[in-house]
Amino acid sequence: MKNRLSAKKTDVQLWKKYLANIHQEQGTEPANLTSQKFWKNYESLIQQSQKQRVIPLPQAPPTIVADQMYQEIFLKYWNGVSSTVTYDQEVPVTPPPKSGLQRITIDPKHYTHLFRVLGFLGLLGVVTILLDIGIGGFFALLIVSIHLFSFIAEFFPNKNNDNQITQNKPIAKAITQYTFQINADHLIFTRIDQHKIKKILRLDYYKVKSLMVHDSELRLKSLYHHSLSDRLKGQHIKEYFCIPVSMPQGKEITDFLREILILNKT
Repeated sequence: MKNRLSAKKTDVQLWKKYLANIHQEQGTEPANLTSQKFWKNYESLIQQSQKQRVIPLPQAPPTIVADQMYQEIFLKYWNGVSSTVTYDQEVPVTPPPKSGLQRITIDPKHYTHLFRVLGFLGLLGVVTILLDIGIGGFFALLIVSIHLFSFIAEFFPNKNNDNQITQNKPIAKAITQYTFQINADHLIFTRIDQHKIKKILRLDYYKVKSLMVHDSELRLKSLYHHSLSDRLKGQHIKEYFCIPVSMPQGKEITDFLREILILNKT
């Protein structure tokens, strides 16, 4: 309504100006020249009036639009409520990671075997000297002794069988715990391995670029970077963030991240 009144008021002013120009110029200029000047001035005034009346509507910044889309996806999968998903994965027991200089140690059993061999060779040397059979007799006596010990060993229990039975026992299992705290614009990932080493990282959704499956885990293949700091943090995130394929709610989290990924590419 205000625009109509403004336009009407402008038109009235234009006609008043036209009439004033007509009265001033009728006596000094030909009618055709006066008419041409009027219409030229009239068109320029109309254009100025239109520029004043057209006000461009404000547009939402791209970041606000993206945040709204994240909210919609978050609402679709998690009902718009921050959710925490935990998973305990059974993994084979592994030795704890070692750090610093490692001390080289030898099993005492190896020393025992070495001393026995040296003692046996020394005994053969003494027997060889006493019998005065020379170097050839020494080696002959050594071969006979080896065969004799092999024959006697068959009558004793074989420790290798005990080792084989030990190797066939079930492998001990440990637990690695995963926690996903899912929010509207980011998630917090926590992993506690069997040695109680904890890794915590934050994944902002705008960084998700591509995914991949590696060693029965869904991982981040690449991320978007806004700065050098983002790039350095991204390497850490790609190294540790994962969703085990065996995780019951893993598919739901995966589908959620895939929709985030598609949105980021648009």
